[in-house]
Amino acid sequence: MIYITILLVTWLLYVYSLRKRNKEEFAFSLALLPLLLFSMITYINLEVNYLMAAIPSLNDGISARGFAWYLIKDYHWSFATFRLYADYSLLITLVLLLIYMISYFIEKRKTPKNNKEVTNFS
Repeated sequence: MIYITILLVTWLLYVYSLRKRNKEEFAFSLALLPLLLFSMITYINLEVNYLMAAIPSLNDGISARGFAWYLIKDYHWSFATFRLYADYSLLITLVLLLIYMISYFIEKRKTPKNNKEVTNFS
């Protein structure tokens, strides 16, 4: 739980700094992109851990590696726990992807199609 809290606080500080630096050109979809990519990497890592736990010949016991260790810790390792965390991670990744796509299309719709300056030479 502490790991997720640190991740979200870091992301909020990142969004705040982007918003402060790019006041008029701030794009929420670009701010959401690192969180989405990190969520995808975490999902892949959890699925690999689940696969390693599901096939005993690949590993001599259940163990959490990578980001999975920060989420599950030492005392919660089980086959069902890896599956549950992987399912939650997939759900979070899909929700973030949906939010990213919606915010991207809304921002694209708000920007004018013709950004060329009109100059009058007469």
